[in-house]
Amino acid sequence: MSTPRERHVLAHPVLAGAADELASLPYRFALRCAELPGRAGPV
Repeated sequence: MSTPRERHVLAHPVLAGAADELASLPYRFALRCAELPGRAGPV
């Protein structure tokens, strides 16, 4: 028997984890681009 509030609390860590993963994508993409020869910017 879970109330809507309990379901929200259970779902929140999942949403937070997904948001963290989405936020890390540009960072990982930048790292990968920086590793490519001839593609490094002003870094």
